[in-house]
Amino acid sequence: MATQVDIEGMNAAINKAKDVHQQMVGLLARVNSTVSESSGVWKGAAQAAFMNVTSEYHQAATKMNTSMDEMISMLNQNMNQYSSQEEQAQSSIKSAGGGLNTAV
Repeated sequence: MATQVDIEGMNAAINKAKDVHQQMVGLLARVNSTVSESSGVWKGAAQAAFMNVTSEYHQAATKMNTSMDEMISMLNQNMNQYSSQEEQAQSSIKSAGGGLNTAV
């Protein structure tokens, strides 16, 4: 059974993932700015707790950003591989048909 890929759908998915990633990066930057501005408000044990939560947040945000980068990269690689295989298959079919008398 042959695999069929919706090229336009795949490109749309890649572009949507890129858009979502850019939105996420922008949102994370705004959150980081707000967190940085509010860090001076906390004192004593509350400040230590705030710093711990901030550190955990940054680690989670970094993981999420890295995951999105990797996903987009994999989608692009898969699309490029599929396109290359499709071009090779079409070329092989044309080459094989070159020796045939296709005139009716």
